[in-house]
Amino acid sequence: IQKLRAAFGLLFSQDGTMADRINEVADLYALHAGVMDIVNFIRADSSRPLCTPASGAANGNGN
Repeated sequence: IQKLRAAFGLLFSQDGTMADRINEVADLYALHAGVMDIVNFIRADSSRPLCTPASGAANGNGN
């Protein structure tokens, strides 16, 4: 659970681009099946884009 939470925190941080964060998480957690399931889901070709929270929403400052 802790690795999943850490990976989620990295994926949805405000640093860099989403693509860069996905690649970083994939590199850091390549041997963790649960994290890689999330990475593969995000990377999967889809007709619907991934929704991300508005800037500041995670700390209660979103609109």
